[in-house]
Amino acid sequence: MNNVNLVGILAEDPELRYTQSNKAYVRIAVGVKRNISKEQKESGAKDIDWISCIFWDTNAENLAKYIKKSGLIAITGKLITGSYDREDGSKVYTTDVRVYQLTFLNNKPKDDRPEPEDDGVEESASESGTSFDSLGEEVVLTDDQLPF
Repeated sequence: MNNVNLVGILAEDPELRYTQSNKAYVRIAVGVKRNISKEQKESGAKDIDWISCIFWDTNAENLAKYIKKSGLIAITGKLITGSYDREDGSKVYTTDVRVYQLTFLNNKPKDDRPEPEDDGVEESASESGTSFDSLGEEVVLTDDQLPF
């Protein structure tokens, strides 16, 4: 079974691109925390793995529209491998996660606008007391009338 589940942060702001056939995609690294010992950390070992991920279609569009660098996401996908030849003739091998499902785990706005100010208006029920007043008259039941 080829199934990958990751929770991590984006390495950079997503850049929405399109294939020659006009299919939307984003290729980006997702940083996933690795458990390391205190000694390893003190010796300078890295505690984040950067995993190359490819998002397609709606997932790519939503990623680019709603989240920015360091945004926390959860993804489900599969590992895909490939290769290509560089101009110098050397062969490069690749491993990516092909993302099927994307979940945003933090709700910070993509832009840098401040949070809206409270305008002081209270959302309240009607002046008579509750929002149920318009539903009709009150029905009172005794314990003997309840089926449980």
